Amino acid sequence: MIATLDDANFATNVTRGNRKVCVMFTADWAGPCHLVRPTFEEVSERAAVADYLFGVFDIGDNPATPKVYGLRSVPCFMVFDRDVLTKSLTGAVSADELEEFLT
Repeated sequence: MIATLDDANFATNVTRGNRKVCVMFTADWAGPCHLVRPTFEEVSERAAVADYLFGVFDIGDNPATPKVYGLRSVPCFMVFDRDVLTKSLTGAVSADELEEFLT
């Protein structure tokens, strides 16, 4: 299951948890985000990344959190381990590239 994240629930779901979280930052106006969303959903169901929680964050309606993390373009995938941003990947990537990034 992929959680819907926003400025109000980001800290509770991402930075205060005890599991790694992969967040896809997206925007309705960005075509590449629409292309890569099915890939994100596919990867979230793979066994190799079963220890992750997954969430989608729409930057259009929620500008505060992206500013905190210096987000400059979408789609952008960020991995958090508890309250620490550990890595990020920007752009429309394949399922295999995303899985490799997470493992």
